[in-house]
Amino acid sequence: MELPQYGIPSLKHEGKTITDAKLKADLLNNYFTSVFTLNNHKSIPDKGPPPLPPMPCIVVTAPGVLKLLSELKTRKAIGPDKIPSVLLKTVANEITPVIVSFFQQSLNTGIFPDKLKKANVTPIPKKGSKADVKNYPPISLTSILSKCLEHIMVSNFMSHLESNSILTPYQHGFRKHRSTVTQRFAYM
Repeated sequence: MELPQYGIPSLKHEGKTITDAKLKADLLNNYFTSVFTLNNHKSIPDKGPPPLPPMPCIVVTAPGVLKLLSELKTRKAIGPDKIPSVLLKTVANEITPVIVSFFQQSLNTGIFPDKLKKANVTPIPKKGSKADVKNYPPISLTSILSKCLEHIMVSNFMSHLESNSILTPYQHGFRKHRSTVTQRFAYM
């Protein structure tokens, strides 16, 4: 009887078959770092003040944070901070004031703790040869608290963009009540 294989199968690199776990990890890491780009913000030209209304500062509210924590899915994977969603959900009432203060301070100062910026990167195979490193896009598993703050920020950004009609009506991705299906119907 053959045992199921866990982890990454053998990889091919420069005509060689890589079976050693550390060498496979190094190979994947080298590939992942080669496909990421760093933005050079100095190359963005200054075109003066925008013609659109500025976005107001984000205000984090206790009811909003409590709702986020109370609705966490408890079967989600634990991030690198090792704080499980079931714990956050269970103590949501007690920790909400602290989380509100933490999030608001982070937004006000523009500083987010390095520990919460970390991610567990997992290669998940897509279609094609499982021996090809390029068929393993990196999937980042971040902390639940990072995702909660991200949700607050995206909700505020989208609200501002929608309420000021900044997005084109042809933008369907990442918008409420729109999808690739609605985009197809828009052009029929």
